[in-house]
Amino acid sequence: MKNLLLSLAMLFVSASIFAQLYVTPNTTTSSDSYIYVQDEVLFVEQDINLVENTNDATTEASIYLRDQAQLVQGTTSSANSGTGYISVFQDSNSDAYDYNYWASPVGNPTSTGNRSFGIARVNDSISLTESQLANTTSGYNGWSSPLTVSTRWFFRWNPTTQRWLWNGTGNVVPVGYGFIMKGTDVTVHGDPFTDPQNQLYDFRGRPNNGDITVPVQAGVVATDGNTYNFTLTGNPYPSALDLKDVFYDADNTEIDSFRYWDEDRSINSHYYVDNKGGYGTWIPGPQADDLNPGVYTVPTFFNYDHSGNQGGSTGMMGAAFERRFAPIGQGFMVVANSTGSIIIKNVH
Repeated sequence: MKNLLLSLAMLFVSASIFAQLYVTPNTTTSSDSYIYVQDEVLFVEQDINLVENTNDATTEASIYLRDQAQLVQGTTSSANSGTGYISVFQDSNSDAYDYNYWASPVGNPTSTGNRSFGIARVNDSISLTESQLANTTSGYNGWSSPLTVSTRWFFRWNPTTQRWLWNGTGNVVPVGYGFIMKGTDVTVHGDPFTDPQNQLYDFRGRPNNGDITVPVQAGVVATDGNTYNFTLTGNPYPSALDLKDVFYDADNTEIDSFRYWDEDRSINSHYYVDNKGGYGTWIPGPQADDLNPGVYTVPTFFNYDHSGNQGGSTGMMGAAFERRFAPIGQGFMVVANSTGSIIIKNVH
């Protein structure tokens, strides 16, 4: 198969297909090389090898995905490699008091293959190509200028214990696992896909690729006495994911349903007892009916006590969204009907 060596200053891509992709700075001219993909799909059948750009701080990434652009890789098991990384813009509709459920499309660009994710992969967008590492704070609230993320609310879910785990500042979120993070001060709670007032993040790292195995657990009695079957996962790729394909894959018989968190985003408090929220449930339509979007039951918002235990219903309901196709960065809970593992694949 042909291997593409990109040594141009930049390449604007429109629905391009490559067998393999190698992007490296031009050592002759001491200039950066990158691919800029805008509202198109970049397809690479095999592996991607990216070398970090170090000549110009405004063009450090090797691939830029902008305006709903996607990077899709084929069904080969080739591992991505290199010190370079892609840049993917992500939009948040949560303010400093509300959670977003995320799944990272990128990991730490060390060694080879898929790598874990951490807060160091989150950047503050300065321009279409330039970003700087987001600041962090252990305080209660994050803010937008400069982008500062509160690590106090940065958690992943432990399916074995059915409890939250604090992520801290290391690259500790395993590939395929989701995480939660509160937003900043700029959000007006509009449509996360179109509202320009939402917080913009730039996720930078090595693109995830290939089959990704995620353990799931069922029948765990948690410390509150309730039995849960949750695993926080999501879309691990820099492209859309068809959850109907995930659900009906023969390797994923453990999946019962998909859950999505929503909450009353008009409440500006960090205390459990002040907040109202709950999980909506999506179940796909019949396997043979490809036009069926499935059924999404919007969440009922519940009250919570001071320890975060669920109380009675508030009578309020969450918003309705199309859930079959998970966009880049979408995190969600998988409800398991048995203990085992599920596999998320490029073909989904």
